[in-house]
Amino acid sequence: MENYVARLNEYAQESRLSLQYQDVGCDGPDHLKTFRVRAVIDDQAYPEGLGKNKKEAKKKAAENAWRALMQEHRDSETQTENAGQSPSTPSQAPITRTNFVAWLNEYGQKNRVSVKLVESTRPGLRGAELCCRFVVGDQEYPDAVGKTKREAKEEAARLVYNEICGAEEPTCCDVAGDVLAGASTPKSTIEAREMLDTKQSSDVKRRIRLAPNFLNVRRNSKEENMSNFSDKMTVNEETPSRFTSEFNSIDLLAQGSFGYVYKARSKLLGKEMAVKIVNCDDFRKALREVQALSELNHPNIVRYYTCWLEDAGYEGRLRSAQDSTLKYLYIQMELCSTETLRKWINKKNRNQNQWRKEESLSVFTQIVSGVEYVHSRKFIHRDLKPENIMFSSNKEVKIGDFGLVTAEADDAADLVKRTVYKGTPRYMAPEQKEKETYDRKVDIFALGLIYFELLWNFPHEERREVWKNIKTQKTPAAFSGSYPFEDQLIKRMLSMKPEDRPEAEAVKRELEHNPSCERTTV
Repeated sequence: MENYVARLNEYAQESRLSLQYQDVGCDGPDHLKTFRVRAVIDDQAYPEGLGKNKKEAKKKAAENAWRALMQEHRDSETQTENAGQSPSTPSQAPITRTNFVAWLNEYGQKNRVSVKLVESTRPGLRGAELCCRFVVGDQEYPDAVGKTKREAKEEAARLVYNEICGAEEPTCCDVAGDVLAGASTPKSTIEAREMLDTKQSSDVKRRIRLAPNFLNVRRNSKEENMSNFSDKMTVNEETPSRFTSEFNSIDLLAQGSFGYVYKARSKLLGKEMAVKIVNCDDFRKALREVQALSELNHPNIVRYYTCWLEDAGYEGRLRSAQDSTLKYLYIQMELCSTETLRKWINKKNRNQNQWRKEESLSVFTQIVSGVEYVHSRKFIHRDLKPENIMFSSNKEVKIGDFGLVTAEADDAADLVKRTVYKGTPRYMAPEQKEKETYDRKVDIFALGLIYFELLWNFPHEERREVWKNIKTQKTPAAFSGSYPFEDQLIKRMLSMKPEDRPEAEAVKRELEHNPSCERTTV
């Protein structure tokens, strides 16, 4: 994916133009806001970019501005050709220098490695000299000196380019051919050179002199790129694991039929994350959880960061000797406490206290808040249970495991997919077990069962009978007497007919106006 923000910044710097991004505003309710941002170059505003957040809108605004500049350039070329003007000769074009610092920043972004500038001084013939060097990832590169900090910094970036690409600064006429050629060069060299954008000028329009080179690189290097395609594919197979390159202090947290979950520390951020590794027997199915999590941003839902594919699992786990084409999906998420709601309930059952009702209300209200948000985004979780509900380090409830999530739509195809017997039988609504078509109300049924478990401690020997009865709205008499408000709410949530169950929003509203309890933290 093109980094249009970096390209636009570089264009503005080289052309000595002012560039700013303006927040135009946002539309929609709080949980469905659409942000609008536009790029303004030398007082000229370009089409607005839209996004779910300001960062996304800024990226889109940069893309819109860049595409508009490209179109202006193409229009000017057409006008020049129609006017019969001859193209400028090399002697007519002003000499431009490669911006190695901009190249290095883009190289770091594209390859997901940190780029750090280290400044120092050393004695010289005319006093102290300013030195700069770059640390890219874990590798340090040579020092460079200059009369000014900017000069030293640019020279240091050039030394990095020379070591990575194995070539001196390319000339303007070489960028489309010689620089991008070289089928035997390493993958890092190929990617680095493809990112390098030496600026050629044109007498058509000075303010868009980047555009000719941008177009020529793609047009003139088509044959070279085709000849190098097989070499690039071979190199990709030898790419080291991103997981082990970007993370350390890796510890196994959990494992199951889905795969493995690890706790790992990000080398770049110095922060602990959770990384889930899943077999991709069915790539689209494996991406379902990621696609849902990427659209959900709520304090009571496990936060998703990013994902990527690799050819093998960590430490040989999940490796399939029979299928060398098998891929593995790595999902990087927020790290939660190892205590699940199931452990929380078991602990309360062992140590009964007078505050259980209040504490359970606080926990359940947060769960309902998360489910309400999931439903507002047109998703059905389908596997709500205490084992899939966790706590953050500050005891905030987090709903996780969206592996069975499905979109709630009206078309027949999605309804057919939901007829499959999916979920945990113990918490399934009747319509899930009977394999009928169903909607988000299956989550409400599971919530009713969870709320009952949060409040009531029933002996193990009675568990089977009590659980069977509760699913048919028959609560123990002692429960009804102790919790009259909760008893009525739970019975409505466990209605046999989905249409008789309340929406998550209505459940949350009733909990917030419950006069029998005051909200407390866990």
